[in-house]
Amino acid sequence: MEVIGRPRRINNIGEVSQEEAEIYTRNSELNINRQEIPIGTVVYYIKKHGHEWRVDFGTVEEHYTSEICIQLYDFADTRLINGVPSNEFVTPTKWKKLPKGWSYNTKLFECSDIELPAIAKTLSLSKTDDILTAIKEGILVKVQNIDYCHFCTEIDSKKGWRIIRQYPMMEHHPEYKSFIPCELFRTYEEAQKMIDIHQAELKRQANLSDLEWSIEQIDKVIDRWAITYDISTEEKAKCRERIMCIDKLENVETRVSGGMVQWKYEDKKRWMTVEY
Repeated sequence: MEVIGRPRRINNIGEVSQEEAEIYTRNSELNINRQEIPIGTVVYYIKKHGHEWRVDFGTVEEHYTSEICIQLYDFADTRLINGVPSNEFVTPTKWKKLPKGWSYNTKLFECSDIELPAIAKTLSLSKTDDILTAIKEGILVKVQNIDYCHFCTEIDSKKGWRIIRQYPMMEHHPEYKSFIPCELFRTYEEAQKMIDIHQAELKRQANLSDLEWSIEQIDKVIDRWAITYDISTEEKAKCRERIMCIDKLENVETRVSGGMVQWKYEDKKRWMTVEY
């Protein structure tokens, strides 16, 4: 079994908003019970795609002590190579002579697609029952049962040309993923709600001034310091008040080191401990 990458942990101090925390808590209460999501149940999760989030899905494959492993799916390969289904097309083919008038733009083989069953047009990946139907009908297939090859031509000045399969090194198709229970959603709408929260937060951040953004980052560091080292409310306030007096606050960076809060200007190297 191949278990690929863990998604972002959500229990680090200061990483989630109150609204996110409430959703994750509610999610955990629903999903932690194995009887609620038995093996084979369709679940949704949030997948980062470039700079955006999207909702993806899988079926519960196994329950671990603190994680849930899900099976990933993709659409069945519908390619026809010269009229032959891709999984039946034998490669490499025999070497052939290049056709008359050949150039590097000459199309040497045909690639088309088998038409999906009519039911495919009525199914929606936002509905768990439709996903199960698509799996049953073979429209969705387990990732490990799909050949993700690229069909291309190999040309040799002495032998001619032939069709081969290629597997680009940078392409990777994980078969399973593991999640902590609260990161799996029972419905598409619940997962989309979390994405809406992320997008709203990005828009809010974009509307901040440089000073407002800097102060937010400083407050996160101070909050993390206070929680980690059990700092009193009074000490925390004194530390923050001292930092707020620093000139050009929009260019200030902070960190926790040796149990103390330190600061520096972003274009400098020397860190200084906050004295209050």
